Amino acid sequence: MTYFKEKGNTMVITTKDILLRTRPILLVSHDFEDGMWEFLDGDDVDENNACIVSLDEILRIDGSLNALHDLPLGWIAYRNDINDVWKRGRDVNGSQLTNNSKNVDL
Repeated sequence: MTYFKEKGNTMVITTKDILLRTRPILLVSHDFEDGMWEFLDGDDVDENNACIVSLDEILRIDGSLNALHDLPLGWIAYRNDINDVWKRGRDVNGSQLTNNSKNVDL
């Protein structure tokens, strides 16, 4: 079950490492300009590692993402590991998202 207003076949950005489940999702962005969702591991994203999948597929990988269904446009959510609670804040970096350089306005 999903709480997202977007349909399950909505395209989202993630990485091959997350799809292969070798890296956890630690950073989520809801882009202000185009409404695109990004589900990342917090490291810089290499274009060779980036991929587009459905919202349904990313939710099957990590069901805790449903807690972020109401993340506003232009905001990010992050955690240090999969056992942490999601923290939210306004994304003041635009699309320059990494765990090491996250810049949020809480």
